[in-house]
Amino acid sequence: MGLQSLLICFFYVCSLLLISPSCEAQSVNRPISIEQNAFQVLEAKCNSCHRKKNRRKIFSLENMNQFAPKIHEQVFVKQRMPKGKATPLTEQEREMLLNWITTLKQH
Repeated sequence: MGLQSLLICFFYVCSLLLISPSCEAQSVNRPISIEQNAFQVLEAKCNSCHRKKNRRKIFSLENMNQFAPKIHEQVFVKQRMPKGKATPLTEQEREMLLNWITTLKQH
């Protein structure tokens, strides 16, 4: 293989490295999981109040699954949460929570 062929191969490989996305960029484009969607709802609609009035039940990604049965009861069965008109759940947020709870029951 001549010098010219080696240079062409070298520049070709370099261009592939520059064009291909890095691992970090790929992780940014990964879809959000069902659990992460549910956590976003819990953080926005539940934790804002719980931080002030019910500190024992502040939800995190680490503890939210253990609270799932109680969340289901309070949100969907008794329809007591979230309290007040300031933080009502949208239909999409209700679906996200129900989807998360349903997937937990399947496992």
